[in-house]
Amino acid sequence: MKVIGHEKEKTLIKKYLHKNYDSLSLLYEGKDCIGKKLLALYTARGFLCEKKEGFGCGVCNDCKLVNNLISNVYENTNLTPH
Repeated sequence: MKVIGHEKEKTLIKKYLHKNYDSLSLLYEGKDCIGKKLLALYTARGFLCEKKEGFGCGVCNDCKLVNNLISNVYENTNLTPH
């Protein structure tokens, strides 16, 4: 799955991920069904990634675990990410 749009937000989050902060709080707010949950999950993947590549490399064990979580969340709730 891919986050479409939200370019300004993705750029800001990537800056935070690149700086390797030990702790950080982010609040995702907005209208329903605009992709907040998916963007939050991708952010979590970026923080957990073993290679520390943006929103995650997608191939390390931690990224694979988050990818499985994303698949389960959207398959079990009949939600489609935007």
